[in-house]
Amino acid sequence: MAQLTMYSREMAELFVSQGYWRTETTAELWDRNAREHPDRLVLVDSRSSLTWAEVKLFSDRFALGLLELGVKRNEIVVMQIPNCVESFIVRLGCEKAGVLCATPLMTLRHREMEHTLQHLDAVSVIIPWQFRNFDFFNMIEELKPELPSLKHILVIGDEVPPGTISVQEMIQQPIEKKYPGDYLEQTRFGLFEFGVIGLTSGTTGLPKFVEHPIPARIAMGAAYARLLKLTPEDTILSAANVVAGNAAVVTYNGAVPLLGLKVILMERWDAGEGLKLIEKEKPTILIAVPAQLVAMVKHPDFYHCDFSSLRAVKLGTAPLPYEVVLEWEKITGSIVVQGYGTFDAGAVAGTNVEQSQYERLQTVGKPYLGVKVKIVDDNEQEVPTGQEGEIVVSGALMASGYYGNPELNKEAWKTVDGENWFPTGDLGKFDAAGNLRIVGRKKDVIIRGGQNIYPTEIEDLLLAHPKVAAAAVIGMPDQMMGEKCCAYIEPKPGEDFTFEEMTSYLKEQKLARYKLPERLEVRSKLPRAGLEKISKKELREELIQLLKAEGKSGD
Repeated sequence: MAQLTMYSREMAELFVSQGYWRTETTAELWDRNAREHPDRLVLVDSRSSLTWAEVKLFSDRFALGLLELGVKRNEIVVMQIPNCVESFIVRLGCEKAGVLCATPLMTLRHREMEHTLQHLDAVSVIIPWQFRNFDFFNMIEELKPELPSLKHILVIGDEVPPGTISVQEMIQQPIEKKYPGDYLEQTRFGLFEFGVIGLTSGTTGLPKFVEHPIPARIAMGAAYARLLKLTPEDTILSAANVVAGNAAVVTYNGAVPLLGLKVILMERWDAGEGLKLIEKEKPTILIAVPAQLVAMVKHPDFYHCDFSSLRAVKLGTAPLPYEVVLEWEKITGSIVVQGYGTFDAGAVAGTNVEQSQYERLQTVGKPYLGVKVKIVDDNEQEVPTGQEGEIVVSGALMASGYYGNPELNKEAWKTVDGENWFPTGDLGKFDAAGNLRIVGRKKDVIIRGGQNIYPTEIEDLLLAHPKVAAAAVIGMPDQMMGEKCCAYIEPKPGEDFTFEEMTSYLKEQKLARYKLPERLEVRSKLPRAGLEKISKKELREELIQLLKAEGKSGD
């Protein structure tokens, strides 16, 4: 069951022979570090710190513990826990036991988790008892009557509810003494398998489940290591969630175990605490999402923080707010690089620390080694350099399709001359230097009177305003123009932001008149989906209801 869906054996072996895929699995990379420098520190969170040897010992114990619970090969464990050392122990332990690990983000709640646990027939779920004033155990208890496959509730932390299994106790018990030293060699996943099932953030509905091939994820991490010019002396601070996006492939799959780096894990995101951690831990690399960078730049302590250790920041998952990033680089002296990919398909392109500021911030760089990218028109024909079209991708860093959903795989992927191609739904173009530039989202383009408006351009300008903490621009239906722009704004604490201020400011920025938002909605907090992305789906639904109530549905 863990065999790769979208890769044939021949294709996988070709990627190995071409040097795109390595011959070690993620768990084997971590175990090799445990042999080579067992006492070197690798994982640090607010409660504990672990050496490479301790990570191996605890992940072995967790794997054996799962097997003793009766969890069978290719059965699924769902892990919903924050950035902490257990996140690594659980994933490595699952790979060693031959158990699939699904990794929903902490923001998912009853509806999404019921869908996840049911669809995957999960036999075990791993959660904190409570986190950020939410009772995860109570949620699972409420869902249990609808989850006939669920047998075990495992809980991280020093105290666990009655009737659950303590992860801490599992990894402290010397269970390995009952087994031969090579026992897990017969259970662990092999190279041409997937060990982790990722979840899409759910911005288009309930989550979809994506197979992450072990060698493709390692190749992504290696690509990021090259772009950041990482060395064994680097220390990484991950503000972003380490089960998804850039943070996952840097900290877990690739860069960290390939180079033997140390990772500082930020469990609870807070801009002020993030700045304090940078001063305290002296990381050289920061992994974050754009919303986190914006929050730090707009924090009152930003201009008083010591950034002397920091040399680079890796961002992803959302477009960069250009003016904000310019301010970050000016004040911190660190270089910001970004990447482009889709959770459904995989990593596509990235900028590196040696490129010019324009290339790093205004493009997403060149395609990674082993990745093929085409820009196509509505007839699926390639367009010339400099012309916009849909981004279509293929190659060695791609995901392996949607788990347990052959119909969706047929719908989402296209096979051409034996290669699997994924239409991303993103619009982009190549410049003369071969850098890819993202123009917008095919579905997000606002067409006002026949003229295309790309929301990211307006959002970047709004984010640069000193009163604005977060911004989203969406289309609203209009009988005459087809669509007009509506701006949703989350002001900084204690600030007000008016329609007149917005319009005056955008005119000062020389924004074309037809692009000016014609409605402003101010909210104390904009809704977020996964990875701190603003949920435009929720905003669109709200706006439609507002327009209907006003008798302005646009129909």
